[in-house]
This record gives sequence, C-alpha cells and structure tokens, in this order.
Amino acid sequence: MEKLRYKEYTFPTNPRRLEVINERRTARVPLPFEGELVADMGARARMVVIDGEFFGANAMQQYLKLEQVYNQGGSGQLYLPGEPPFMAHFSFFKTVGLPGRDGYGYTARFIEDTLQDGSGTPERQFTCIVQENETLFAIAARFHTTAERLLADNPAIVSPNGLTAGQVIRVSVQ
Repeated sequence: MEKLRYKEYTFPTNPRRLEVINERRTARVPLPFEGELVADMGARARMVVIDGEFFGANAMQQYLKLEQVYNQGGSGQLYLPGEPPFMAHFSFFKTVGLPGRDGYGYTARFIEDTLQDGSGTPERQFTCIVQENETLFAIAARFHTTAERLLADNPAIVSPNGLTAGQVIRVSVQ
C-alpha cells in the first residue's frame, strides 16, 4: 500500500486514522416575515487530520524528522494513499509519549492550500458584481482572464452577453 507523504517526508507507517474533512461556507440571512435564506458561499479548503504512532528503536528519530518538516512552514505536496496529491499547509502537530512502550503517538493536521494548484502559481478567486451593460468579455479584460474561464467558473451563465446588472459572478485568475 502507498504511504502517506508530505513534502520530502514519507511516514514510516500509515496513520491508524486519516480523516478528510470537506465543508462548505454558508451564510444565514434573515428574511423579514419569510424565515431565513441559507446562501452557499462555496467550498472551504479541505482539512486532513491524522493520528498515528512512531514505534521501535528509531521512534524518536522519526518524531524529530517530522517536527523538522513542521517547523519549515509553508505549503507542500500532501500525498494521501490512493488520492491525487494536493498542496497543503502542515498546521498542527502534537505528540504524546506512549507509557511503557518505545514509541510516540502523534496527531497532525493539514489544510489545503487553495491558492496553489500544484504548479507553484498562486490562483486568486473572488466575486465580481456585474455593472450596467457589462459583458463577460469586458469583465474578462478587466481581470486579465478569458470569457471561457469565467463561463467555466460560472456554469449558470448561458450567454456571455446575457448578464444583468447586480449579478454576482465568480472570477479565478492566476
């Protein structure tokens, strides 16, 4: 079986628990006399939480190697067994000695770096409010992207010339 890796570090054994958390940003907007509207603001960055153990004669060395990777900071490729790699930050690291055993338990958390696509080129995502008589081509020119990219980011838009003032569209640029 493929082993968990982060940056240049390969875990000696896969963690006993690997949890991938996907969450969406939502906003609750009260509507007078009608209840509430829940707005979907898009996906949050994935979070990966792992629990495992370093054991045996080299348990301390493995712990120190992983601590060194944690202390480097920055983002790096995270390789989960059986999944495509993605850029992530090593955001939390805790270790606990295992009483009566030659080993250390650990918990680590990684947060997906949504501004990196793996190529090292940051991608920025934001929203734009369409102005009166504005076309998708004009918005693309304003943000140095293409109308095709805007259409891909906004599947609800059926025509590049069919925008309405006040409409909110998603813009992704590199």
